[in-house]
Amino acid sequence: MKAQAFILHWNRPESCAETVRLFLQCPGLAVGVLDNGSHEGHLAKLKTLLGPIVEIMPLGSNLGWGAGLNRGLKRWLENDRTPFCFVSADDARPALGALEKLLSAMEAHGELGVLCPQYDVAQIGVFSPIRGPRLMPSQAGRNGTIHQADFAHGTLTLFRRECLMQIGLFDESYFAYGDEMELSLRAKRAGWAVGLLRGAAVRNPETKVAADVVQYLSSRNSLQLAARYGGGGQAIIRALLMLLNSGRMLCLPKSWRNRNCLPIPRLAAVRDYFLGRTGPPPNFLII
Repeated sequence: MKAQAFILHWNRPESCAETVRLFLQCPGLAVGVLDNGSHEGHLAKLKTLLGPIVEIMPLGSNLGWGAGLNRGLKRWLENDRTPFCFVSADDARPALGALEKLLSAMEAHGELGVLCPQYDVAQIGVFSPIRGPRLMPSQAGRNGTIHQADFAHGTLTLFRRECLMQIGLFDESYFAYGDEMELSLRAKRAGWAVGLLRGAAVRNPETKVAADVVQYLSSRNSLQLAARYGGGGQAIIRALLMLLNSGRMLCLPKSWRNRNCLPIPRLAAVRDYFLGRTGPPPNFLII
């Protein structure tokens, strides 16, 4: 089955080259790399590692997750008639046969607009405006089971052409950590199914994004999601809960704090949400 894949690369040429190698094992899959403003030396190394077999599309600067992938998805929708397209991080490691399983499942289930593989443990993306997006253990099921989800994991996702033609592409105001969730929620609102395929596995063992950046973007963007899919009132309730929790964390010794709840980035995220700030994280956070 013919399909397209876009891998978003930023300053990790060896990791990206390994991901490309794994994708190229899937028959009929055309693979392109979108370089998200990597340093010149890293981009040159990636070109050397990949050679002429894979097209590398330099984007010129770090556009973020959604905006970077949109450059490839727009070209795919305009110039290619293949029915499905993968998007992937440069550190994704799909298991042998996982890509083929995802394509077969998408082809067999016309209601699916968005589909993702499982991590080592199958977890379903669940969303509520006040509690935000979170991963929950899936119900038991054999390999090949499609579990309905509110959103697909961002590491590796498969999209149907007709779905994206109807609902559009990533919302670029998120920059990262939340834009993949918003696109899934938008697909569900339009009547498409979003799922996770049990037995098709992916790992991303090399993710190295600064924790404060992840906390800031995840927190700010969760408020955007709450407002869009629950209303302004529920976004305010979520913001108040975030402020209370952050204040509690500030009162605790640093050694007692939850490593996944950093109060300063979270407080900045709430502030910036109400100021209407979107896009990349602020300068005081290291990207």
